[in-house]
Amino acid sequence: MTTAQQFDSVLKNGHVVDPANDIDGRFDVGIRHGKIASVMENINLDMADDVIDVDGQIVMPGHIDTHAHVSSVFGNDTNRAYGHAMLVESGTTTALDLAGNPTLMAEGMLRRGAGLNVASLMGLVPHSTISEDDPRPSVVRDVIDNTKK
Repeated sequence: MTTAQQFDSVLKNGHVVDPANDIDGRFDVGIRHGKIASVMENINLDMADDVIDVDGQIVMPGHIDTHAHVSSVFGNDTNRAYGHAMLVESGTTTALDLAGNPTLMAEGMLRRGAGLNVASLMGLVPHSTISEDDPRPSVVRDVIDNTKK
């Protein structure tokens, strides 16, 4: 980027919706170092390395889904993170997945490149996440330790 250029990219002519900042209208979005640096009606395009025309499209912050069940719905090893990729396609950037094994979830996301910030809650379920009906404390501790990896 030269000194005259202020933005790496400009999203031009999008319908920007940002309820947190009371923005709802046609604006340009200037991006610098991967972050939104400016939202204005007409950014000078000479100030950008790259201009992306988003006319007719909605530009908005990513959604946060606090209750998703996706990783076990598509539970075979080849499609492990398919549901996470679907969330990203719909505009979700962060999700709390209440359905899956965190280790298998992470492996699937690495394999598919889902690009989602995700956390998981995994219950201790006999014969599912724990192999015994009445597990010893050491077995429960091992399961908990393995989910932290």
